[in-house]
Amino acid sequence: MMRRSRTPDPYVYPALKALRASGKFVLGALSNTIAFPPGIRDDHGVLFGGELQHPPNTPYANDGTMIADRFDIFISSAHVGLRKPDPNIYELAVRELDAEARRQGLGEVNVGDVLFLDDIGANLKGAKSVGMRTLKVDLGKTEAAVRELEELTGVKLLEEVQDRARL
Repeated sequence: MMRRSRTPDPYVYPALKALRASGKFVLGALSNTIAFPPGIRDDHGVLFGGELQHPPNTPYANDGTMIADRFDIFISSAHVGLRKPDPNIYELAVRELDAEARRQGLGEVNVGDVLFLDDIGANLKGAKSVGMRTLKVDLGKTEAAVRELEELTGVKLLEEVQDRARL
């Protein structure tokens, strides 16, 4: 399970890369995480630091980035003491996105400017409760979500697909 959850999706990962390269958006990740105690090893016996790494033998393994590097901000629930769907974590995300957008010279970010993607209905409801727009990403149907994201952003996102999505 851990190996699969650390494997970049073949539709979402290239879409993130294209969105970031467009220079039009600030990308943020909001993840319910746990903090592992020191000394935990992953399924390959490597000391696990909790970072999301590209597994060996994937198209992304040699590009020099970790999954979290695809985002301008990365909010880990274990590190901020809040978890989705608590409205406070979404409000924190908006503040961080706004600060990053201003730093990049992209202007102000308000809660209604944020499009929140998730596969869990309760998390989407939490985001909607503070005023975010939402997009449900059904597991195994990420290509459809990326197509919708493409329409919403006006950025071509499916050109870089290197594999087919797992079903």
